[in-house]
Amino acid sequence: MIAKRFYSEHPPRAEYVLTRKGKTLGPVLAALKDWGDRFG
Repeated sequence: MIAKRFYSEHPPRAEYVLTRKGKTLGPVLAALKDWGDRFG
């Protein structure tokens, strides 16, 4: 769900990005946020 991309720089650096599968969780996370706004 999350991929780590390395850059060829010095010092070494990495970035974390959502995969296609991870992006499909968007509606689920939005629903949880809405629920939390309502009942939290």
